[in-house]
Formats: sequence, structure tokens, C-alpha cells
Amino acid sequence: MVVITIFYDNLKFSGHWVAKNMCALSGYLCFEVGAMAIMSMLSNRFCLSPQLNLLGGSSDGLDIITLKALVNNSLVILSTIHVQDFPDVEDDTAQNRKTIPILAPVISRILTSTLVIFWSIYMEFIWKGVLWSIARGGSSYSMEIVISSHYI
Repeated sequence: MVVITIFYDNLKFSGHWVAKNMCALSGYLCFEVGAMAIMSMLSNRFCLSPQLNLLGGSSDGLDIITLKALVNNSLVILSTIHVQDFPDVEDDTAQNRKTIPILAPVISRILTSTLVIFWSIYMEFIWKGVLWSIARGGSSYSMEIVISSHYI
């Protein structure tokens, strides 16, 4: 986390959307990998393959389901982290930052709405969640639609 902070603040990675988003993703992953490693140890769910061992040392590691969650969460964060820049366009412009809402103000809002809906549907399919209840007559998309419509 210290290295990420140095890159973000001192080396001015905060000034360009790619570097800024990669720093944010790295920070989230540090916390998420740590939490999942602790949960994995506590639940005695260890990976079968030493190549998947993220903890080092013994054969204790993160299982394939945990790795799948990390990858999917990383993709969601990386593709939606720019939402934090919407309210701050004026200050970012004044500081000569290149953020997605500045570079593509209309497209970024449409893309955000689309991605929120896409990730909601994708995650439900991946984790075999609420979509199965929709097939039985339920609905889970009202919150995603409300959130998405905010950015249009």
C-alpha cells in the first residue's frame, strides 16, 4: 500500500485515468486478497495446486472460487472506478488531470450505466444467483436500473 501511495501521490499517477485507476485497483486488491486469505485460512479452504498459492510458504492458499471472485471483482472495479471522478470534473480540469469524465463526458455516463447493468447480470449468471429466481417470477434489477439512470 505504501508503494501504491507513493506512485499515486508523489509520482503523479493520479493525473492520468489509466494510472489512477490501476492504483485504485491495486489498493482494493491489497485489502481484498488479505481478507480472502484470512477467510480462506479460517475456513480451511486451501487450493489443491501449489501454483495457485498466493500466500507463500506452505500449501495454504486461495482456492479457485476465491481466485474467480478476485478476478471478477477486479474487472468490476477497473471498469467502474471512474464513477468517483464524475462529481469532481471542475477540480480535475483545474489540476490538468485526464479523467474519463473529462475526456469523454457523454460516453462515460452511458458506458457507466451499461456496465452497471452488464456486471449485475453477469455476476448473477456466474454465481448462479437471483436470475434463477427471476425465472420463477422474481425480479432483482430495479436497484441496478435506478443506479444506472442516475448517470445518464
